[in-house]
Amino acid sequence: MNDEHYAALTIIDCCPDTAAELGDRLRDAGFLTDAERYRTDPDAQEQPPAPGEVLTAYGIDTDGIQDVLDELAALDPRFACRVRTEGERGEPGTLFVHLPGRTWRGPCDRAATPVVDADTAAAIAAEPDHHTRARLLDAATGHRIRAALAHLQHLHDLEAIATEVGIAESDLDAAVHDVFAEQAAEVNNGGRPAQLVLLNEGCRDRDAFRDLLRDLRS
Repeated sequence: MNDEHYAALTIIDCCPDTAAELGDRLRDAGFLTDAERYRTDPDAQEQPPAPGEVLTAYGIDTDGIQDVLDELAALDPRFACRVRTEGERGEPGTLFVHLPGRTWRGPCDRAATPVVDADTAAAIAAEPDHHTRARLLDAATGHRIRAALAHLQHLHDLEAIATEVGIAESDLDAAVHDVFAEQAAEVNNGGRPAQLVLLNEGCRDRDAFRDLLRDLRS
């Protein structure tokens, strides 16, 4: 158990909608008690925590929070979330970003923006290799996993709207065909440069793109 202690914890977002269960498990693990969680609103005791709600507690252990995230991931392989702790005296808290199969955590400010200390920033800036520098920056800020979670949350929101409207996958077939038929016509009218750009978007690198073009020749 580490000795990092914080004054507040915020569930920023969850995908799928498991914020209530996450809050309950954090409370059950000893991080949050009903008295702490609802001391500003006694009438809210029956309401589950929602994304963005600040759950007040003291003596939060970051390793324990990670254990709770792992438990929820074991229950639901789709589980993904962002959780932010806030320092008691205004010092940086810890941002947890969890996606299926991976988790990133690091210091953050109250806006849940990762904080990179001066020594780490200087070391990254001094790295001459572009690819190594990018890996170090990603390790320090969690940029890729944060972007992946934002994309997953966006997809979850679209799914929720489709469910609300009552749209099934089969209902979308004709619409998707119409949209992409129009797009294909626009790309083809744009000539070879536009065609190459579109085809390259689905390739992981130049070798894959080269293989794709060779397959078109065969």
